[in-house]
Amino acid sequence: MAWYKDKTAAVYAGEPEPGTIWQTDHNPGDEVPMSGIYRCTGCLKEVTSNRSDPFPPPSHHTHGLTAVKWRLMIQTNTSGI
Repeated sequence: MAWYKDKTAAVYAGEPEPGTIWQTDHNPGDEVPMSGIYRCTGCLKEVTSNRSDPFPPPSHHTHGLTAVKWRLMIQTNTSGI
């Protein structure tokens, strides 16, 4: 099971914390707060990241002039429940 944020809706029925986890940007190298798929807000490339691992560095992919910021797109449920 995964929780996700629809592009047109601010809050999805299964969202653990309305709004906050879906609107927080993370810097390269920061600790990943929860496992999931994160999107670069500048170029829209996506990565799968595991909780407690660091986010990929800025050199992870070719990027334009905007800063690399990672935002949660899909939260994965890794508990197996």
